[in-house]
Amino acid sequence: MAITDRGRWLNRWMVIFTVLMTASLAGRFWARHVQKRRMRGDDYLVLISFASLMALQISTWITLPYSFGAHYTDLTPEEAAFQHKIQYSSGITWTIATVTCKMAVLWMYIHIFPPSRARIAIWITMGCSAAFAVTFIPIFMTACNPPSAAWALDPMVMIAHCHPIQRQEFASVSVNMALDLAVVLIPLPVVWKLQMPTVKKLQVSFLFSLGLAVVGISSWRIVTTVESTKTPDWSYILLTIGLQSHLECWLGILAANLPVMNPVFSRIVGP
Repeated sequence: MAITDRGRWLNRWMVIFTVLMTASLAGRFWARHVQKRRMRGDDYLVLISFASLMALQISTWITLPYSFGAHYTDLTPEEAAFQHKIQYSSGITWTIATVTCKMAVLWMYIHIFPPSRARIAIWITMGCSAAFAVTFIPIFMTACNPPSAAWALDPMVMIAHCHPIQRQEFASVSVNMALDLAVVLIPLPVVWKLQMPTVKKLQVSFLFSLGLAVVGISSWRIVTTVESTKTPDWSYILLTIGLQSHLECWLGILAANLPVMNPVFSRIVGP
């Protein structure tokens, strides 16, 4: 058991973004204190997303000493089994984190924007996001029958009792990317109809468009999933997918927090 160089590289990413996320979460609730407003649905959803993401990160940290990121030919059966066990749980925590983050942003839209046709799109997207979780969590949980086959020491057991993971990866990442794109696009027409200076519209549009970075990460993840079908070196690819999964959630939480932090920025920068 040892931490690989790639594992140390991933750990640096995790430490940096944990600090950024925690700071943005603190900024969100500081802004709430400044505004003297009550807790809203999006506040609770962001907290759930953050907790799920921390569960994902803790499981990743635990996996680092098990040669996470090494070539599969360099793994012991115990290391391979442990990585598969964490991969099984990560599908659930990632889904909860990314879905609740999207729903937090959508809930924020409802409070920010006046009633309009956009409200219909918001509720539809919220429903689709909830349906995504309800659909894919059971798919992730039943990919193997029995579930313990996913982390069996004998790889032939997994081959005999598990569906190819690439199928659910392609489906979940593609649908998730479409939902992220919808979350980004919904507010833009409303923003540009508001009576405010063009510079202000650009600033607001930029804040709401941070989710485009998540769409970009999802596109990269699809490419990586395609690559994983062409090589048996699953453990080497798994670290890259792990980074991509974390980035989707990290950037999503930042995108959910930054638009509501204006009172904090005003306090820091001044009038």
